[in-house]
Amino acid sequence: MEDATSVRLLLYPTAVNEVMVRLGRLSHIHTLSWPVIRRRYQAAIGGLPDQEIASTFYNSTIRRLHGTEGVDEANEFLDLSAPPLPTDDGVRTAEANNADLATLIDGALGSLGWHRWRNRTGDAERIARRLLTRVPGLASGARFDWLPMPFVRRQRAFLVGSLTTEVGRTPVVIGMARGSEGIVAAAVVTGADDASIVFGFTRSYFHVDVEAPRSVVGYLASLLPSKRRDELYSVIGYHRHGKREFYQALHHTLADPTVMFEPIEGAPGLVMLAFVLKPLNVIFKVIRDRCGPPKQITRKEVMAKYEFVFRHEHGGRLADTQEYTGLAVRKSAFAPALLEEIDREAREAIAITGDQVVFKHAYTERRMTPLDVHLREASPEAARTAVIDLGRAIKDLAGLNLFPGDLLPKNFGVTRHGRIVFYDYDEISTLTDCHFRPIPTASRYEDEIAAEPWFSVGPADVFPEEWERFIRFPEPLHAEFRRHHADLFTADYWTAVRDRVEAGGVIDPPPYGPADAL
Repeated sequence: MEDATSVRLLLYPTAVNEVMVRLGRLSHIHTLSWPVIRRRYQAAIGGLPDQEIASTFYNSTIRRLHGTEGVDEANEFLDLSAPPLPTDDGVRTAEANNADLATLIDGALGSLGWHRWRNRTGDAERIARRLLTRVPGLASGARFDWLPMPFVRRQRAFLVGSLTTEVGRTPVVIGMARGSEGIVAAAVVTGADDASIVFGFTRSYFHVDVEAPRSVVGYLASLLPSKRRDELYSVIGYHRHGKREFYQALHHTLADPTVMFEPIEGAPGLVMLAFVLKPLNVIFKVIRDRCGPPKQITRKEVMAKYEFVFRHEHGGRLADTQEYTGLAVRKSAFAPALLEEIDREAREAIAITGDQVVFKHAYTERRMTPLDVHLREASPEAARTAVIDLGRAIKDLAGLNLFPGDLLPKNFGVTRHGRIVFYDYDEISTLTDCHFRPIPTASRYEDEIAAEPWFSVGPADVFPEEWERFIRFPEPLHAEFRRHHADLFTADYWTAVRDRVEAGGVIDPPPYGPADAL
C-alpha cells in the first residue's frame, strides 16, 4: 500500500509530462490553435462523470506549457461560480427498524464487494448494537444511506454513511481491518466531529474507486460541514483538482476587500516565512531567501523535504501541505508591513507586480495553534494533555520511520480536536538514516566544561540526552512529560524503534479512539 501510494502521487505529473512531450512534437509539425483545442477537448469530456477532473488535467498541462502565472481565463477551464454539489448520486438507501438493523448493516458491508470476512454477520450484529447506544431515536427506525465503495488507507478501510432518525441525521463511519482469519469490523465512529478526523488533514489520502468524484464529495460535504470541498477532493485522491477548488475558494474569499493576510501566531520561522488567511483557516508558507542562523539549508533541500513528506505516510501526525506555483492574489490583501517583509525576505518565492502578488512558489496547510502558544494560553489540564500527546506524536512519527529533527514545541501545532501535529519539515529525515548514541562519559572535568565535544560526532549521529535542554516545560508540566516519556531522552529507546522499523515492523495509528473500537 505504501508503494502504491507513492506511485499514485507520481502518476499525475508523469502523465502531464508525457502529454507535454507529445504536444511539443506536434507543435513542430502543426500550428496548435489553443482555442480550437480547448473547444474540442470540452466536447470530448462533456457528459463524463469525472469531467471536472478531466478539465483540471487540461489546465495542468496548459499551465505547464505556457508557464502561466495567475489565471489564463482564455485557455483554462474555470468554474469560479462554485455551483452546488450533488449529495445523493450513487448513494444507496435502505429503511430499517430496530429488528432488522443488523441485516441492513450486513447488506451494506456486502455491497463493498469483499468476500474474505472472518464473520460479517457477527460484525453487523455488533455494529448494530453499538449504533443503538450511539444514535438518538434509532430504536424507532431510521433511513441508512451509504457509499457502496470501501475507502482504503494502509491496513484499514472504511464504509461511510449516515443514519437519519426522527431526531436528526448522524454520520456513521465503520472501520475495518485485516485479520488473520479475514476482514473484521474494528470500529464504529459516529457524529460529524469524530468522523471528520477519519478524513482529516493529518492523514494520507484514501484509495477509493470513484466513478463520479463530484457526487462523492457532495455527499461527504453533507456529512462533514467543517471540511472544505478542496480538502475532500484531496483526501479521496484528487489533490490536483483539490488545488483548483482551493483557488476558487481563495478567489471568493479575497473578493471581499476587507479580507487580509495576517502574520501568524507564535515565533517566526527561520526557514519559512508564514502568514495566515483566517477566513479560509489556511497558512501560506514561502521559503526565505536566506535562512536565519543556526539553520543551514538550501531552497532546493527544503523543497526536497516537503516533497518527501508529501509522499510519506502521515499517520495522523503530519499536516498535509499543498504546493503552488504561479498563484496570484490582489496586492491590497497584504498590510504594508507584511508586504514589506515579504519583499525583503522572500523575493525568490514571491513577485510583486502592479496590483498583484504572485506566489512563484508557496505551500499551504491547515491553520493550527502553535504548541508553544497553546501552552501559554491553555488551562493546566489542557496543557498537561498537550505535553503528553506531544510525546505520543514523536513516538508515532518514529514508528512511521520519521525523525522530526527539530523538536522545539514551536514546530508542532494543536488541532481543534487537541491533537499534536508536526508541521516544520526542513530537518525531517527517516529514522533509519540516524545513528542514536549515548553521550560518552568524560574522562576529565576539563572535557565536560569544554566548548567543543571531547568525542567524535558523525553527520548522522544523534544524542537524545541533549534534547531535554530543548523539550523543557515549566513545572509541573516537565515532570508530567518525563513521567510518560522519559524514554525519549535515551539512545536505547530510539535504537530499539529503529531496529523494529528496519525489521519491517509496521504501525498504523487508527483515526479513532479506544471508545470507538469494537
